[in-house]
Amino acid sequence: APSSYQRTLQLGEGDEIESVEVSRVQALIAQGKQVAVKTAEREYCVRETLRSLLARVDPEDFVQIHRSVVVNREHVRRSLKSGGHCVAAQLTDGSVYRVGRRYRHLAKRLL
Repeated sequence: APSSYQRTLQLGEGDEIESVEVSRVQALIAQGKQVAVKTAEREYCVRETLRSLLARVDPEDFVQIHRSVVVNREHVRRSLKSGGHCVAAQLTDGSVYRVGRRYRHLAKRLL
């Protein structure tokens, strides 16, 4: 069945709008009233809430691990555990994001 989720996101500003494949997005990071959309190549700023962006991408691929962080499972290299809980996610580019306590049950789906 065709997915109702977007395969590409229009990112950038002004004349610099790019069509970026959702599969290339590594993480979505809320920063105040905007969201940083991180790919391996660069970071885009989007004036949108994390919740509204999250509604447009496939929840099978994107997992919220913190109040302000959503990661793409395809780009998670490993999950870091402590006391039996997943406490952080390391992405393929080496960046590490902490898992919020309220999101631990979701983080189990990372790998």
